[in-house]
Amino acid sequence: MKSKKYKPNRKLRVIMLADDKLLPVGDLKDFSEKQRELRKTEFDVRDALDELGHEVVAIGVSDDLSTIRGAIDAHKPHIAFNLVEEFDGIGHFDQHVVSYLELRKQPYTGCNPRGLTLARDKALTKKILAYHRWSDNGSIVVVAVNLAPQDFGGIVAHVPFVDSLTTILDPSLPLTVTEWEEWGNPLDDPQVYAYMKAYSPYENISDRAYPPILAITSLNDTRVLYHEPAKWIARLRATAHGGPFLLKTEMVAGHGGRSGRYDAWREEAFVLAWVVTTAGASPDSTYHGSAS
Repeated sequence: MKSKKYKPNRKLRVIMLADDKLLPVGDLKDFSEKQRELRKTEFDVRDALDELGHEVVAIGVSDDLSTIRGAIDAHKPHIAFNLVEEFDGIGHFDQHVVSYLELRKQPYTGCNPRGLTLARDKALTKKILAYHRWSDNGSIVVVAVNLAPQDFGGIVAHVPFVDSLTTILDPSLPLTVTEWEEWGNPLDDPQVYAYMKAYSPYENISDRAYPPILAITSLNDTRVLYHEPAKWIARLRATAHGGPFLLKTEMVAGHGGRSGRYDAWREEAFVLAWVVTTAGASPDSTYHGSAS
């Protein structure tokens, strides 16, 4: 059976942005095998848009945004099909092309500049992922809770680095000495000691209302020892009010939590259930929104 050819609902004006050295000019067959491989995506996209009946203008991008500005002003495109992977010969400058499209309020295909920034910056990506779930980056959140607990509806603290001063004072622990380069050495420097004590989460719990807190630790964690969140939760219960303050200890896990796909899912399900309950959703509530 012959397949039915797709017809778009309307004809669009499209500018296709590509590296000026890879601009789809002429016929792909006119290039060498190596050059065809480099240009295949650009030619395929142009030809596919042409076949669908859209009005396509290919724009070569090198080191001048005025080329894009001129194309937008001249063609008033409905959308920019963005294939640019560098700008001015620098790969991680591709995000600036997309930023310019956003400044012009020009709809485009592909990733936004924030995503491109993360994709190009491994260190920043690791910091954000760590902040989202793990360890010493979580201490930033807990410090903020000590400063303004009324601003939080609830806290999930995975293997939280909350007794930082005590840990950094103990050189027998596996990570302490290497961390001195970043944190400073409170054993030898009174200023470092005073500074760390001023913000260490465990040291600065006060008699005020705190939000509900769930701390999750692991008995075999050698990076953030289980007694840190245990001490923290105990002091919250003894000093603060509000809560509840809960501690969940995995008895057969390390710093990364439970291993295995299903165990990891169960752990995440427990956390999400706590979040939903803390947020006040009723057990019989049903979502009636769009499924799209």
